[in-house]
Amino acid sequence: MSMNSNRYLGFRNFFTYRRGRLSLKGMARAVWGIGLSMVPLLVVLEVSSGMIEGITRRYVEVGSFHYQIRRYTSGPEENTDEEALVEHLMTQPEILTVTPFVEGQGLIYSEEGRTGVQIRGMNPEAFYADQRLQQYVRFVSGDFSFGSDLRGVVISQVMARKLGVSRGDQVKLLVSRPSARGGKPILRPGTYLVTGIFSTGYQELDALSVYLHKDRAEQLFQDQAGLVLGIKVSDYTERVDERKTLIRQILPQEWYILSWYDLNRSLYQNLGSTKTMLLFIMALIIIVAAVNIYSTILSLVTERQEQIAVLKSLGARPSDLTAQFVFTGFFLGLFGVILGMVLGLLISVNINQFIKLFEGAVNSAQRFISMIFPFIETAGDLRLLNPEYYLEEIPIRIPLGETFLIGFLTLSLCTLAAWFPSKKAGSINPLEVMGRH
Repeated sequence: MSMNSNRYLGFRNFFTYRRGRLSLKGMARAVWGIGLSMVPLLVVLEVSSGMIEGITRRYVEVGSFHYQIRRYTSGPEENTDEEALVEHLMTQPEILTVTPFVEGQGLIYSEEGRTGVQIRGMNPEAFYADQRLQQYVRFVSGDFSFGSDLRGVVISQVMARKLGVSRGDQVKLLVSRPSARGGKPILRPGTYLVTGIFSTGYQELDALSVYLHKDRAEQLFQDQAGLVLGIKVSDYTERVDERKTLIRQILPQEWYILSWYDLNRSLYQNLGSTKTMLLFIMALIIIVAAVNIYSTILSLVTERQEQIAVLKSLGARPSDLTAQFVFTGFFLGLFGVILGMVLGLLISVNINQFIKLFEGAVNSAQRFISMIFPFIETAGDLRLLNPEYYLEEIPIRIPLGETFLIGFLTLSLCTLAAWFPSKKAGSINPLEVMGRH
């Protein structure tokens, strides 16, 4: 028998007659089993990929930049060549923006609260020149300005809630500087006016973020104020180490460079490990569904022993009979993979709407229960995408390469699961089957 014949007979096995009726229930269960088992795997893949990209982009575009250039020593007297270095870097074809800023730590407080902060000193011109930074920094109130006396401060929405302040309110900022004689550090409190309140959509990034004017930050930190040059390129995910090497070659000896991956290595690896673990757990569901393929093919071989015996009596080889049922398992897996990918991708691209719908249904049910049975305590409104822990909205990212790889591996697993019971078809003895009838 030819391969085409085996494929044809394998497909015809979908139509198994019993007592004059067309029976597809077993086949349908196997197809739905594979399809439904792929849905959570694909949804987890899309959600985890979107969350990782959304969180990473916010950290890279707002926090660490694509690359950071720093001095081996710090201090304002070291920064005299800042403008020349920035101009030199901007002549490089792949560099889009170079943003000078100053970083330090402090304590911000008001009458209602206090919290430690990471202070970043940046000029408004540099902020508005960086389109990608503006893409992820959404102003709830005010803007990125510091007033004519540079006594303005821009804080996050999370911090504004902690401190109980809004635009136009005053807050106090406390920083320390080392004593000239090496004694106890000198504390420097100051009063600032809240000129802007922003949000990046991710609380962990917003929790400690405070912006001052660069000149004011240099005055506060003085000898501690190490200048940092934040660099943005066209695509930070490509040729990371190669670009890092090229930029290092044009830097003066007293400067060094760090990439976004160097600065966010632990975060990126933790997110990747979590994604891998979730995908592994979801993949176990497909393995369980493949067992259904095994039992379906085994039942089909047992049911069609007479037809197998006739084919073998007519000269069909054991390998041909095995291949016939392997193809049946292949087609079961193929239809299941197609079904699963369609359903999985449909849910994935509408995941935010599904989440809101689910939240609304659960919260409505809780309110209904509270109204009918007021003595029953409910858990409060459900919010799956709580910005205190996650992004406000999951970015839709469909990794096509990984999606098709999952489909291919699922199809291979189904074919392998069909191969074991299919071997039984090749080992059937026609005389034994005919003797029983």
